[in-house]
Amino acid sequence: MIATLIDTTCGFVGCYCAVPGRVRRAVTLSMTTNFLGQAPAGDTLTAKARRTGGGTSIFFTHCDLVDGKGRLIATGQAVYKYRKGSENPNGIPL
Repeated sequence: MIATLIDTTCGFVGCYCAVPGRVRRAVTLSMTTNFLGQAPAGDTLTAKARRTGGGTSIFFTHCDLVDGKGRLIATGQAVYKYRKGSENPNGIPL
């Protein structure tokens, strides 16, 4: 579950587009997850991701997952490739 949360959060951060109606999609090429702690059952987890680099077709991300007290539970780094249809008419990603 934790790896899926990190993968989803990282993918969304790279596909975000502020223009309404424009949709970008990506597929995961590679992902590394580091488990650093445990969260109590029923605790709220928060994933914070950022895009760390990339170009017009591939992007890189990092994510920290913390529990309700702000303790680091896991980290993840991932690489994604934009899917076809995620670019504007000029072929540039949105």
